[in-house]
Amino acid sequence: MDSAGRSQGLPPRGEYGVESDLTQSVEEGGLDSAYWNAGIVYEPNDRNRLEARAGERFFGDSYEFSFSTWRGWRSSHQLHRAADDELESTRHAERRGPGEVPRSRTFPGSRHSHRAYLLERWYASLRIDGSRTVVDFSWYDDDQTYFETGRESNSRSGQIGVTRELGPRSDVRLWWARRDWKTRPSKYGLAK
Repeated sequence: MDSAGRSQGLPPRGEYGVESDLTQSVEEGGLDSAYWNAGIVYEPNDRNRLEARAGERFFGDSYEFSFSTWRGWRSSHQLHRAADDELESTRHAERRGPGEVPRSRTFPGSRHSHRAYLLERWYASLRIDGSRTVVDFSWYDDDQTYFETGRESNSRSGQIGVTRELGPRSDVRLWWARRDWKTRPSKYGLAK
């Protein structure tokens, strides 16, 4: 590493631990499944960063790839396969990652349901900075497969925006976004 903490070669990175197996239970918790990943992080200078990891988690193979660069414009790309969990109720929704304890919030008459899913995401963004104007574009494609029901859901979103600085403390932003959802039926019958 150099004096700024950037890697000069391709140093290996790795991680090993235990986590909850969300295919068994979303509510009980417990650290009953081992996971691991290994990969590299490459930062030849303060403008470029590449990270790649692969491993295994309770749902099978996992991977993550990210690349970002800055050259008067900033670009980043990310691809990963991970698991997530959502807690829904008739009155509120809460999203949390694996291993995180849900915040205790109950409302009279509310019903809760936990659903764990496998998430495969491709994300890309581009940002161009001018002296007073910023143009940005982002796009993602999420594929979710719910462990319990086998239901599959796909959502795609794209956004383009322009931000113009009007003065030292004011700016104006114009943007356009589109989001599409597609849900496929459960492999095991009707989705709950």
